[in-house]
Amino acid sequence: IYSNSSVNFIGAVVARLLSLRHIWHIHEQPDDRKKWIAEPLVGIYRRLFCRKRNTVVCISRITLNLWETFLGVRLDNAQVIYSPIKEFPFGEGREKFASFVFGYAGSLDANKNIRTLLDAFKIVRERSDVELRIAGTGPDSALLRQYVRSEGIEGVDFVGFQSDLTSFYRSIDALVLPSFNESWGLVALEALSWGKALVLTRVTGLREVLEERKHCLYIDPHSVQGLCDAMSELLSDARLRETMKEQGRELLRELNLNENFRRKIQSLLFQ
Repeated sequence: IYSNSSVNFIGAVVARLLSLRHIWHIHEQPDDRKKWIAEPLVGIYRRLFCRKRNTVVCISRITLNLWETFLGVRLDNAQVIYSPIKEFPFGEGREKFASFVFGYAGSLDANKNIRTLLDAFKIVRERSDVELRIAGTGPDSALLRQYVRSEGIEGVDFVGFQSDLTSFYRSIDALVLPSFNESWGLVALEALSWGKALVLTRVTGLREVLEERKHCLYIDPHSVQGLCDAMSELLSDARLRETMKEQGRELLRELNLNENFRRKIQSLLFQ
């Protein structure tokens, strides 16, 4: 049995009852801000995770470490397999706009820390000709739009949910992901494939593969000024943006995420 989320433990329970192998693909990571598991269920999860015929697949090393800390056990039956990305043909350039455009793509919820992005953007815009394009929807969508209006933040465009992000990537110069916590970050890797510069939260599994100033700039998600400084640096340093573009694409070729994912998951399924 294959389960594709830590939230869905039914597969693990059924596999245990029927004495079957279970592959548990874990994307979420536990932290102090977002509780994926109710306290009364922690003991049940611990037993299911540690079952001999259960194989845990985490999407990053940091995710695995956080689960081991949360459950208070060492998961010797766990593997780290990086997720595949949507295959884009290494996009070139972008649509022609007069302003430098920052972008965000993802869920609009508290963990994504969009308000800090808006506060930092407001400061940057006061001294530079910049825009911010936000793609996505979520529980905080209306609140964030109201915040932009109440704070008088100009240059922000909420473009809503995008089933295909091609036009979004083509419309931005740099992607900003200031989340309080990211187990991985597929949208950042997709942006790299389009040659986009990155500003990322330092609390992300991507730190395992992306190097500071070579592929991205990392920021403290709690610091508006730190995010403002990183955005300003990307805005003013074309050489840094070009380095990220060249090195990011080379890294993606080396990682070969999609083929490695296919091969490793196939090996688990048919072993």
